[in-house]
Amino acid sequence: MIDISRLAYRLVLLDEAGTQYDMKDVIQDLGWEENENELAARVTFKLADTQEHTETLCKNGRMVFLLANIGGTESEVFRGTVKSWQNSYSLASRDTDCVAYDTLNQLDKSQDNRHITSGRMTQAIVEEIAADWGIAISQYQGPNVAHGKMDFKGKSPAKMFLELLDDARKKGAGEYMLRASQGGIEVKKVGCNETVYAFNMGNTVQMVHKQSITELVTRVKVLGRSKKNGSAPVEAVVDGQTGFGILQKTYQRDSDETIDAAKQAAQEILNEEGKPNEEISLSLPDVPFVRKGDLIYCDRLESADGYYLVCSINHDCDLKTMTAKLKKTDPAQAVSANGGVPGGTYAVGSEVNFTGGTHYVSSDAGARGYTVKGTGPAKISRIADGKAHPYHLIHNNSACNVYGWVDAGSFS
Repeated sequence: MIDISRLAYRLVLLDEAGTQYDMKDVIQDLGWEENENELAARVTFKLADTQEHTETLCKNGRMVFLLANIGGTESEVFRGTVKSWQNSYSLASRDTDCVAYDTLNQLDKSQDNRHITSGRMTQAIVEEIAADWGIAISQYQGPNVAHGKMDFKGKSPAKMFLELLDDARKKGAGEYMLRASQGGIEVKKVGCNETVYAFNMGNTVQMVHKQSITELVTRVKVLGRSKKNGSAPVEAVVDGQTGFGILQKTYQRDSDETIDAAKQAAQEILNEEGKPNEEISLSLPDVPFVRKGDLIYCDRLESADGYYLVCSINHDCDLKTMTAKLKKTDPAQAVSANGGVPGGTYAVGSEVNFTGGTHYVSSDAGARGYTVKGTGPAKISRIADGKAHPYHLIHNNSACNVYGWVDAGSFS
C-alpha cells in the first residue's frame, strides 16, 4: 500500500556548467502529464521569487529533472528540457512560468522523408531512425516483424514510429508503446508494468464512465493493388459486429503480402476497433509511478470493474492528486514481466483463494513484505515467471486485504 501523505516531489534544474539547482523553495503550480494525442511527456511549473530573479535560471534548453519520493528511495519520473518560459512582473513579485518536454518532443516536432524497403524488421528500423536523431533506445521489448514497403514523406519521426508499431499490430504482434525514460526511449508492450495499482470507491475522488460507438468499425474491406484507372479490386471482406450497422474501413494489401496475411490484418483492426469504446476518467490520490500505457485495476467502481489501460494522465504535484483517462482492456492484456501471458496451472485473471501469509511490494527477492490480514478469494492480476514472488494478487472482498506479490503455494 502507498501512503500518499508521505509523497514528495523535487524539481532540479541543471545549467550548462552542470550545476544543479534544487527549486523546492520557490516552485509553485507543479504538474506533469502525458496526453493521449502527444507522444512526449510535459512538466509545467512556476518559479515564484521576489528577490533572486529566478527567471535567469529557467532558460530554454536547460535540463529539468522531476523526482518523486514516497517515504523511501527517490525515483526519477521525468527528464527533459525547458521549451518555453514567460516572466510576469508586479510590485510584489516576479514569477516565471516554465514548460519542459522530454526527449520525444524533438521527434514530434521534426520532419523527414524515409523509404523503407520491403522485408525490413521493426527493431532495426526503429533503432535506425532514433540513431539519426541521436537518441538511444534504452529498452526494446517491442515487436520484430517484417514490414512491406513504406514511404514516409514530410512526416515526423514520431509519426513514423507510431505507424510502424501500428503496422506490426495489424500483423498480429500486439499493441506496443513508445515513451521516454531517463533520457532514452523505451519500446514496450502496453500494460506491461510489473506493479498494477488497484483503485476502489475508498480511494477514488471522482469517476466519469462513458461508452460510445461513434468510432466503431464493423467491417474491413481488403483491397488489392490499384489498377491503371485508379480502381482497386475487393479481395476480401471481414465482418465484425454488423448489428450496429455497416461502419467500414479499408485495408490496402501490399504487393508482397498474401491475402491471408491481409485478412489477418483486417481482423486485427476489428479486434482493436470493433467493440464499443469504453472510457473512464478518474480523479485519484497521486501515484507518481503511474504512466500512460500502464495497466490498472478498477475494483467494483460502480459500473466499472476490471482492467483498464491508461490513455492519458495528469499529475498535480501540489494537490497530490492525479486525473487519468482509461480504456477497458481484456485481462489477457495483463502480460507478465517477460512480455507474455504464462501458461500452466494459473494464468492472469484466474480466481484463487489466498490461504494466508505475506504480500510484497515487488516480485524481486529481498522486496519489502507485509503480513496479509485474513484469507479469502482473490484474482491473479500479474505473473512474473522466474521471480521470487511470482504472482500478483488483488483481493475480491473484505475477507482479506491481499494486494501485492505473493509466493507460489500461498493460494489454491
